[in-house]
Amino acid sequence: MKRYILIIPFLIFLLTFPGCAPRKATIPFKEYTLPPEDILKKISRTDNFGDTLKALVHITVNTPRGKHSMKVALIAKMPSFLRAEVIPVIGTSNLFLSASGDSLKVFLPQKGEFYIGQATRKNLTMFFPINLKVEDIVSILVGTPPLVKRKNITLQGYLEDKLYRINVISQNKKVQSLWVDPYDNLVRIEVLDDDGRILYMVRLEDHSRIGGRSVPGKVMITIGETHKLSALIRYSHTQLSQDVDTTLFDLDIPPGIKPIYLD
Repeated sequence: MKRYILIIPFLIFLLTFPGCAPRKATIPFKEYTLPPEDILKKISRTDNFGDTLKALVHITVNTPRGKHSMKVALIAKMPSFLRAEVIPVIGTSNLFLSASGDSLKVFLPQKGEFYIGQATRKNLTMFFPINLKVEDIVSILVGTPPLVKRKNITLQGYLEDKLYRINVISQNKKVQSLWVDPYDNLVRIEVLDDDGRILYMVRLEDHSRIGGRSVPGKVMITIGETHKLSALIRYSHTQLSQDVDTTLFDLDIPPGIKPIYLD
């Protein structure tokens, strides 16, 4: 029980497990000559799903009901591993969340409640303020494009002002657009539905190079075309590591607590 209600051990882990400190990119400007398939592979980092991001993040969410802010100790690993612990201004953490593949677990120490369910978008947004699928959240947090799970994918790539734009096409419909800057940083994402309407937009800024990989320092997410829901995520103490045990993304049920099943 103690390991749930004390944030200190997790913060020590967050700030000390091996990783590389960020440094600003110094790559000079260049024109893109690679085909869009090569650029997409480079920014997607599909050849190395071992990367694990750890950071303290400040999340500010704007909704029709008002603005909400929180500080979170966060660890994310592609493709769909997420651990978050909300850090209150005073006292111990009041929320522990882990997503591992299709499994979601949440512990609320102050209420003595432990939830177990599938890591669906609906279940996740009951506890986490970003209304997206787990795999999309993880991809965005580490600075890579959300995976497109569709058939007959084709790519269109071309220069747009000083950015390289990639349109992802499926069944003759554009389902995703990506913008990459001259430093190979993914700086903008648009995800669309089958009718061409924007599901969400992302802007990624203040990139740093960590272990040779690009990681954003600020992420802005807007859900829907009406902009009624938006989230601003600011990073600090960012590190990137490899070979982190995925058991970290699991929570044990504390003794004496009966779990509540969401599904």
